[in-house]
Amino acid sequence: MNKPSKTLVLAGLLAFVLSLSLTGCASRSHHKSMQSTHLIQATYQAVDKIVGAVNHNNRHYQFSKSRPIIVTSLADVDDVRYSSTFGRTIGEQVGSRLTQNGYKVIELKMRSNIFVPNPERGHSSGEFMLSRELRNISFEHDAQAILVGTYAAAKDIVYVTLKAVDARDNSIIASTDYSQPIDENMKQLLKDNRRRRN
Repeated sequence: MNKPSKTLVLAGLLAFVLSLSLTGCASRSHHKSMQSTHLIQATYQAVDKIVGAVNHNNRHYQFSKSRPIIVTSLADVDDVRYSSTFGRTIGEQVGSRLTQNGYKVIELKMRSNIFVPNPERGHSSGEFMLSRELRNISFEHDAQAILVGTYAAAKDIVYVTLKAVDARDNSIIASTDYSQPIDENMKQLLKDNRRRRN
């Protein structure tokens, strides 16, 4: 093989290797984008289930578009005094979906005091109720409901629970659950949790 031929072969091999590398990078970027999209879609679907359950399955209660719904950050189920970037992000997605559906939304950026232990059950029961501060805010705005939630981060999956709560008596109007795999982006959103536990 003469020198020009060798040069052409090497150039071809280099181009092939480079194309594989670029394809791999594009695939990883596409995967991360899909994961982010899946999280938003999962939250939107959960909100739609809550609204559907209230408006179509509840004979005694329906959401009105003339009164506001309060949306809070989601709390860490292991310590409901705290949230995280993940919990605040889900709260914003919940508010966004309700707004898209035509509901009035009041978003509360509360980092603590969303829940308190149920005094009738004791601190060790694991049962919680809305804090007095949150209920007072609800009454001030004449809110028809409060959308709250918790999340639990396992090794590879984060579990999310969303609830629509009547602030007058802490009764649950509707609830739904979903889960999402924990990728590198999700780990960043949950890092507040890991920092508190270390």
